[in-house]
Amino acid sequence: MNATFYTHPLLVRSIPWVVALWTLLTIYLTTFPSEKIIEVELFRYDKIGHFLIFGGWTFLIGLIQLVYLERIRASLLPIVIIGISFGGAIEIAQYLLPYGRYASWLDMVANILGCLTAFGVLKIIQKQLLAK
Repeated sequence: MNATFYTHPLLVRSIPWVVALWTLLTIYLTTFPSEKIIEVELFRYDKIGHFLIFGGWTFLIGLIQLVYLERIRASLLPIVIIGISFGGAIEIAQYLLPYGRYASWLDMVANILGCLTAFGVLKIIQKQLLAK
């Protein structure tokens, strides 16, 4: 995709709303009792779900910086740290919650890998935007 795709006004205006919805969905899927969550085939592969959820969230936060706030030259490293911290906070919440959610080191590894993958994609987009 070229840089003009990322700067399309509709995309730019919708990013904060998508992040808000993604955040709420992430909190719901990772903290509510699993028997109350809709059964989706993807969630049988728990680690893939963690990778996609936290990688997607980190990617969207990065898009806020790059295209919504137009901070193209700013470092993306804080975005990755925030994403990893969010994943860690969710794992701690799962440990503390009393209703059948369990923290897992492997979930945290999947969260981190998703965030790092998002970082790589964001770096590619950042380079495209800087070349524009």
